[in-house]
Amino acid sequence: LDAVPSMVKYARQMGMGNDCIAVSPDLSGGDGYSIAKGFAEVAGLEFMYIGKGRDGPSTTHQNGDILDAEGRDVIIADDIACTLGTLQGAVRVIKNHGEMGAYFVHAVLPEDGHTRAQSLTRGSGGPLTSIAATDCIDSDFSSISIIDRLVEFYETRKGT
Repeated sequence: LDAVPSMVKYARQMGMGNDCIAVSPDLSGGDGYSIAKGFAEVAGLEFMYIGKGRDGPSTTHQNGDILDAEGRDVIIADDIACTLGTLQGAVRVIKNHGEMGAYFVHAVLPEDGHTRAQSLTRGSGGPLTSIAATDCIDSDFSSISIIDRLVEFYETRKGT
C-alpha cells in the first residue's frame, strides 16, 4: 500500500505549491529515496537528493554539495523517522529555502527522536514549519491519514 498519495494530499492541504522541491535526505536508493522520488512524481515537483553516510547503527552524516533551494519551499520526504539524525543532517545542507517541512510514512520516535523533532520545528526556533507522518503508527506527528488509501485498497480487492 503506497502512502505517497496521502502524503501529497496532506501537503497540498497544508499549502504546498507547485514550485516546491521534493528532497530525499538519503541517496542510498532504499525506501526513503523511493518515497521522496514518488512524492515528486505524484505532486509534479522537481526532485533533488542529498547523499548520506553511516557512522554507526544510529548515526549518520550528510555528504556532497550544499543544496541551494533558491528561495523555493522544500518538502523532505522519507520512509521512517526514528532518531531524526538524517533529517537533522539534511536540514543543515539545504540553504536559501522558503518554507520547509518533513513528511514521513512512519514516525517511530523514542524520547530522543521526539525531543529532536520538537527542536527542529519553528515553534522551538528550528527551520521546519512542520513535521508530519502517516497514521500507520500512532505518534504525536501522525497528521497524515491513509484511510482513503485503505478504503481504495479494500474496494479493489473486495471482488477477489
